Amino acid sequence: MYLTFDDGPTPGHTATILEALSTFGAQATFFLTTERVAENEAVVRKIAEAGHVIGIHGHAHDDPWLRMASGVWADLERSLLILRGLLGTEIDWVRPAYGHVRATTFRFAREHDLLIAGWDVMPGDFVKGVDARLVFRRIASGVRSGSIVVLHDNDRVRESAVTLDALEMTLRYFADRGWRFDALPRGAQFAVGASPTL
Repeated sequence: MYLTFDDGPTPGHTATILEALSTFGAQATFFLTTERVAENEAVVRKIAEAGHVIGIHGHAHDDPWLRMASGVWADLERSLLILRGLLGTEIDWVRPAYGHVRATTFRFAREHDLLIAGWDVMPGDFVKGVDARLVFRRIASGVRSGSIVVLHDNDRVRESAVTLDALEMTLRYFADRGWRFDALPRGAQFAVGASPTL
């Protein structure tokens, strides 16, 4: 399965996600909100150094459906430039905030050789009042080979510890059953809600 984390980096939370992934030899993909990057550059470098894939999630996490097309483009471009500048590598993946894709998103992705990442399992770790066991059960009942799972890396889930606890349950349960956890690969084609063609 492909574990993905939206909204980071988050002080005191991203590092614990990285530790949990490392314990199980798991790779993942982090879609970063780049307005948070400047104060957390060391954490972003740790993500990359651990071999995880980094994608863009926009700069300010504004809803693309509520912005002018020019604003959507500018936000994605700013985010892309920040990550390229920090990491010194190409970025391959984009997931717009809220997964709200527009025609502008497709044009931007084509022009910058980006792949748009959807998902097929959204267990709702960000929902107020949800507990880790329910998040885990939603993952366990929803995944199939090639599933893309969306979890979150932000202040809300850091305070509740739901994401981290559900992640550890997921890693342990599926690792015991021989599953592999990979980062989204380069050069693959994904569609929203569909397994990858590798």
